[in-house]
Amino acid sequence: MANLLRWMRRTSGSPGTTAPISEDVQPPAEYPDVSAAISAITTKEYLEMSARFFGAGTHRDLRNVKLASIYLRDDEFFSRCLEVLQQVESEKIQKLINDQAAKRVGGSFAEFGIFQGAWIERLFHMTESAGLSDRHIYGFDSFKGLSKPHETFDVAFWKEGMYAASRADVEKNLKVAERPRIKLIEGFFDESLERDDAKTVGKIAFARIDCDIYEPAKRCLEFLSSRLEHGAILVFDDWTHDYSVGEGRAFAEWVVTVPHLRFKFIFLGPWDHLHLRVLHRDQDDIF
Repeated sequence: MANLLRWMRRTSGSPGTTAPISEDVQPPAEYPDVSAAISAITTKEYLEMSARFFGAGTHRDLRNVKLASIYLRDDEFFSRCLEVLQQVESEKIQKLINDQAAKRVGGSFAEFGIFQGAWIERLFHMTESAGLSDRHIYGFDSFKGLSKPHETFDVAFWKEGMYAASRADVEKNLKVAERPRIKLIEGFFDESLERDDAKTVGKIAFARIDCDIYEPAKRCLEFLSSRLEHGAILVFDDWTHDYSVGEGRAFAEWVVTVPHLRFKFIFLGPWDHLHLRVLHRDQDDIF
C-alpha cells in the first residue's frame, strides 16, 4: 500500500492540482493499471487523493465534520433540515452563476441525467436572474431510466430502468415549447454523445453529472474534457465518497486524462452534491 500512496502523490501533484500519468510514472507492480490502483484505496488515501485532486479532503467520517445533523427519515425535522439545506444550496449556486456572469465565463449549461427536469428548471431561472438568458441549457437523458449498472464498479442500490420519465412529460414540466434555449438530447450516453446534435455543443460553463452510475458518468466526463471553460462549475449529484465505485470512480479515472485542467473544491451540498471549480492551467485563477 505504501507503493500505491507514493504513486498517487507523484501522479496527483500538489494540492488542488492534477497531473497526467506519464510513461515513467506508472502504478506499482501489484496494481497493473489505474483501475486496479483505484480499487485498492483506503479511507485515508481517499482523503489524501481528494485533497490533491481538488484541494480539500471531503470526509466520509462524520466524527470529523462539525456541520452535520442526523435525524430519522420519518422525523418531521428531517424534512425541515433538508428543505433549508436545499434552499442554501440554491442560493450558493445562484451566487456562483452571478459571479460567472460578472467575470464573463462563457459557455452553455448542461445536465447529464435530468429525470423529471427539476434542476434544468432551476438552472433556467438562475441564468435568467444572472442576466444569462442568451445561454443554452442542455438536458441529456435516455428518458428510459438508468442503463445497466456495472457489476463491480457500482453499488447494489442502482437498478436498470430507475428514474425513468418520458420525454413528453419532461417537455411539459419544462415548458420546452415556450423556452427555445432549453435543448433536450435523447438517448443513452454511449450513443447520444456521438450524434451530431451533441457534437455541436460548444463550451460549457456549468455541468451537472447526475448519471448515478460509473460508466455513463465517465462517458459524460470524457465528453466534457475539451468543453469545460476556465471558471466552469462541475457538479456531481451522487458523489460516492469512494473512488472505487460510481461517480467517484469515474472522476478518478478521468482526471488523469485532462492535464490541461485543475479543480478546486467549492462545497458539498445536501444529498452528496459535490461542486468543483474547473480551471485551465494556462490561465490565472481569478475565482
